[in-house]
Formats: sequence, structure tokens, C-alpha cells
Amino acid sequence: MSIPHLHLTSTVYSAASRPQRRQQHEDLTMPRTAPTVDGAPTLKKLSIRWQDFSGDQRSDSIDIDAAITNVEIEALVAAVGAISNAELYAVNVTEVYQVVPDSANATNAPSDSVYDNIVVQGKNATNISKRGFIPAPTKGTIMVGGTDQIDPTSVPLATYLTALLAILGAGYNIVGARYTERREINEQVRF
Repeated sequence: MSIPHLHLTSTVYSAASRPQRRQQHEDLTMPRTAPTVDGAPTLKKLSIRWQDFSGDQRSDSIDIDAAITNVEIEALVAAVGAISNAELYAVNVTEVYQVVPDSANATNAPSDSVYDNIVVQGKNATNISKRGFIPAPTKGTIMVGGTDQIDPTSVPLATYLTALLAILGAGYNIVGARYTERREINEQVRF
């Protein structure tokens, strides 16, 4: 399986490109709290797109630290591609400029299926959670034979977890993972 090249994308919005609202009795525009788009993003969003044998598609995204390098991102992409039956056909890395949202700032107005996946949960000391996804996981390499249980001793899974930890950011630990089949959620394996 070949891993696609990384495509770096970013979108810049300016006040001039936003549609203008007509002023009626009061100004109904929302205040902007997002930082200026100036080349110093607050984080990046990594999105990986998948397609399974039947043509079903999905996309998984994860927020990562802005300092994460393309080499670290490629290590994760290569690791997850090696343990999925789905075609990994696109990787998007987007710069994100944001603040912590605060509603007070607003104006009061089967495992070969891309839907079957392993969800890996990481948490930091402040209990902030981030998840990684392995759609259409290869059962023979990361699952206990003949079951839907994750094998926590799997070497390919360990490679993926190491790469995932590298992009989650300082202070994150993997706390668990579970295999899900479309709408069925199985028991989580604790690490």
C-alpha cells in the first residue's frame, strides 16, 4: 500500500471576503474572538480520508499542536495505513487560528467496512481528550484472533500508538481503545 503525499492546505478569510449584513434595528453580527491569520496558528487539524472496498468513504480529523512536523504527521499516516484495510486516499493538514470558545462572547441570539474502526483515546493531565481512529482495521495484526477484541501487545498497533502520541502533544497518554462496528460499541481495552 502506498501512502499518499501530504497536502498542506490553509484558508485565509478577510473582512472583505465575508458577506455584509444589512443593518436593521440593531447590529446582529457576532464578535470575532479568533486570532488574526498571521502564519502562527494556534493548532493544526489533521484529516485523513478513507475508502473501503465497497466504495464507502469517511474522514477522520484530529487537532494537533501547531509545532508538529510533517515528518511526525507522515509517521502517523504511514502507521495507520499499514494497519487498515481501507484505502487511505487523502491527507489534509490545516492551520487553525482559534481561541477557547466561550458562549458569553456570542450575541444572545465488518472490519473491512470504513465504518468499522478502532477508536483510540488519549488524555492529558487536565483531562482533555483527543481521539485517533483506525478505520477498517486489519484484524489479523491488531485484533485477538477470531474476536473483536484489540490486542494491546500488537507491534503494528504499538507503532501507531507511538506515532499518535507524538502528534497529540506534550502530556498526553493513551488511556484506552475500542473496536466499533457501525453503531455497535464494544468494550474498551484500558492501557
